Amino acid sequence: MSTSIQDTAPLKIGLVSISDRASSGTYQDLGIPAMADWLDRALTSTWLGNSRLIPDEQEAISQTLCELADDVGCHLILTTGGTGPAPRDVTPEATLAVADRELPGFGEQMRAISLNFVPTAILSRQTAVIRGNTLIINLPGQPKSIREILEGVRDPESGEIRIPGIFAAVPYCLDLIGAPYIETDPDVCRAFRPKSAVRPAPAPTAAQTERRMDAAATLPTAEPSLPAHPSGTIPAEPMSAAPDADPAQASEPTDSADPTAMHADAGPIDETGTMENLEPMRSTEDVPDEGAAPTVTATDEAPAAPARGPLPGGRVEPTIGTTANAPHPTGQSIQQPIPDDSSLPGLG
Repeated sequence: MSTSIQDTAPLKIGLVSISDRASSGTYQDLGIPAMADWLDRALTSTWLGNSRLIPDEQEAISQTLCELADDVGCHLILTTGGTGPAPRDVTPEATLAVADRELPGFGEQMRAISLNFVPTAILSRQTAVIRGNTLIINLPGQPKSIREILEGVRDPESGEIRIPGIFAAVPYCLDLIGAPYIETDPDVCRAFRPKSAVRPAPAPTAAQTERRMDAAATLPTAEPSLPAHPSGTIPAEPMSAAPDADPAQASEPTDSADPTAMHADAGPIDETGTMENLEPMRSTEDVPDEGAAPTVTATDEAPAAPARGPLPGGRVEPTIGTTANAPHPTGQSIQQPIPDDSSLPGLG
């Protein structure tokens, strides 16, 4: 198969920034660098650029477009700036003045893309035209908007292009008007052509491979998942006792009869081992507070002697001659003697 000059010739692109203040040196122009940077990332084919920085003068704009298309032989011209509703924004008028045919679909898609970011996109008047064998496209003035218009709207989570930018249709349009065949990096902009117009893609360049490796290196690494268990479920790890706890005690329930055990309805234990809010045992009759004698329960070590009958005043006589085990703060039981009747108040 023979190779034509059109297949091997580099694509010539004119870059025109239109701004009164940037052209007068009031501030640095950012439009041309933004367009050139995006083209470097998006195009895998060779391209040659020719730039111009001019004021918002309709005659100067039209003259520059004719020079780049007719004299320089640019296949594609991108302009930035001067597309709003302000009186000095005359780029669309200057572009239409030198056009052979208008392509209104470009302007419609540019406004549709920008509406995803700002509601004032409806004020934009960008357009695109064909002059001879040259495609001329008006772009907005902000660098961020330039990238969005050319590249499209990306999904914020996956980063995939959700709404294609206008440049997806540019390569096939250039094919139809006789410009060199160009390829794009699909990671930046996937060019669309009918199947009959698609040619075999060349091998990726070293720069393209390096960009893809850099992009892959910046992707977040997924955390490793737990290995699957043969039973289909993840076995639970056994719970361990507290470091200072006795393993034998950790598995045994607390004896509810232990007087030293703390319960939700009992107060704190005092130094004698009794509950502060527990009252002494009383008979079924009301016992006066003054001179009341507590009932002492005998321990298992010594059998309890039979209790005597009720004393005068309804008091219950304590068991005489036995001892009771009272819990001690040290954890040991001490033997405390029980006084006889003669030592009790009121008895003699």
